[in-house]
Amino acid sequence: MITLEWRSDLDALVFLAPGGSRCFVHRLAFRTLLGKTPVQDDCLRFFRENSWSFLAAAEAHRETLPMKGRLSFHLTSRHIKQQISSGTGSQLA
Repeated sequence: MITLEWRSDLDALVFLAPGGSRCFVHRLAFRTLLGKTPVQDDCLRFFRENSWSFLAAAEAHRETLPMKGRLSFHLTSRHIKQQISSGTGSQLA
């Protein structure tokens, strides 16, 4: 089970990535992914339907960061789209 929450103060979804890192995805990233201005429920639903791509994107992006930056970071729509289009993350589901 993936731990996730919506942070209204940040207008972002937060989930625990592999390795325990906190990963943030802003509503604007979801707007790009969904092609519309999403409400909170749209973001949560898209995450649940594509959780493998978010986890794979977090794992891939985390590896590019310095050790200090691996505790908490954000993903862009580009990070997530890359995993969706490659399909490599689907094996995590």
